[in-house]
Amino acid sequence: MRICGGIWALCELGRIGNALTAGSGPAAAAVLCGLPLSVVLRLFFCGFCAYVGGVALNDFLDRKEDAIRRPERPIPRGAVSPKTAALFAFANLAASPIIALSVSYKVALWFVLVCLLAVGYDVLKRILVMRFLLMGGARGVNWAAGLFAASFPSLIWAPFVVFCWTLLLTFAGLKGWHIVVTAGIVGFCVFDGGVVLWRLGWTNSLPFFGLGVLAGISGRFFKMA
Repeated sequence: MRICGGIWALCELGRIGNALTAGSGPAAAAVLCGLPLSVVLRLFFCGFCAYVGGVALNDFLDRKEDAIRRPERPIPRGAVSPKTAALFAFANLAASPIIALSVSYKVALWFVLVCLLAVGYDVLKRILVMRFLLMGGARGVNWAAGLFAASFPSLIWAPFVVFCWTLLLTFAGLKGWHIVVTAGIVGFCVFDGGVVLWRLGWTNSLPFFGLGVLAGISGRFFKMA
């Protein structure tokens, strides 16, 4: 039971529902570029791990503030120790480019950039402009990494749509519009599925709509914001 409780707390720390939507982006881009399933799955986990590492590091850095403002989070309530949270964060941040390296060194560099943007957000988010640019940049570059896994990337406009959508969600989060944020996070998978549907048809798009449903369901157990 203690082990199960620890895993559950780490899932909560890593915002698993959100992380599914982060993995969806580069995976959708890879599908659109016609890359094999093995590459699609690796890119999914690259985006997933980068997100989990970023939010876990965020909670580690904010643990004193969260003890007052958000005591229900895993670190303040004692479900995850600060040391464990830090190790969990850096393990996931390291895993992302390492997995990407199995695709190509260029893709690994893209995910190094994703991780740096995520860490930059964690450190500089109190500067309002940086909060928007770094969050949007991390999501946009994450999507672009999937495109550049192909020799001839296409749909370069899609990362810019993701960037702009992230800016809107960041603004909604600052305003405390939690329902909008939750729906908008699931909307990343809807966008991914919609683009795949447009280009490749229903069969290829269903996994991404399914990820959106799974992200929404998991959001009932692991807070999305």
